Amino acid sequence: MGGAAQALPWGDAARAHIGLGIKPQFLAPQGFVVVDGSAPVSLRYTSFEVHPEMAHTLSYQADGLPASAGVAQRLRDGTPIAVEPAAAAVNEVLWDLGDVPTGAYHVTNEYEEFDCILLELAPALVVVQRPGDPPPLGVMVTEPFEQSVLVDGAAPFELTAVGPAGVTVTVEAGDMVRDPGLPADALCQELVWAPRFEVLTDAPLERDEAAGPDRWRLEATWDTRQVPDGAYLLRVTVRAPSGEATVSYARRWFNVAHAPTHQPDVADGDEGGGVSRGEGCAGGSAGGAWLSLVTWLGLRRPGRRAA
Repeated sequence: MGGAAQALPWGDAARAHIGLGIKPQFLAPQGFVVVDGSAPVSLRYTSFEVHPEMAHTLSYQADGLPASAGVAQRLRDGTPIAVEPAAAAVNEVLWDLGDVPTGAYHVTNEYEEFDCILLELAPALVVVQRPGDPPPLGVMVTEPFEQSVLVDGAAPFELTAVGPAGVTVTVEAGDMVRDPGLPADALCQELVWAPRFEVLTDAPLERDEAAGPDRWRLEATWDTRQVPDGAYLLRVTVRAPSGEATVSYARRWFNVAHAPTHQPDVADGDEGGGVSRGEGCAGGSAGGAWLSLVTWLGLRRPGRRAA
């Protein structure tokens, strides 16, 4: 054990059953986007499938979500920006910031594809700072970012933040549980984040001189050697000396899969060997995503309703 993080190209597709981090995919905005609110921000995204009768719900969430450690949280909550039909492969919505106060915001795209709800987080933190206003408090997980990673020990992560001097960060790792607000027969309904492990507590951030004033960063590693196999999503809480706190989530997952201590041979009745995949969906763990992906792909056919 103790191997470094590895790229898992299909890791986000394996999250299909929990409806987070696959499609629709954002093309813009990207990274830290600092604006004064005088011009709209372009939100460009792809449709999972072109179904004009279905719709994308674009919303924004302020950093400032409930900041209590160890609390489950519904990721679909937010202020609507627009509801648009899935009428094209690539779509654009102009987000008017005229009534949006100074703050740091995440944008989500929720897509209800017949009996399945998918949710994607934009790869950006939109920082609205009007002239004369102090910088808002906000944070963005920048690694893992583009794709989920497979780990067996060291799980490195990075984050960048905006805010006053003296900010600290608490990092938790959690998974998804079923959202009681969704239909019981929905295929992709685990959209509530629930805590599992505390990774860091009130750790100081370092000033990021290259990024500009009031910018902070952190590089750290989560030791997963004693963590059960499964898929884990980071939640980050940043606190200012004033007591103000904000919350953000990683876009991508850590897929913890430990090497087996015993490699079975054919005589053991297991020709495949390989790593453990966790409890599976029936056990309520996101670690069963591999099996769930196979099931999900078998039920979902492009352009057709599930049987």
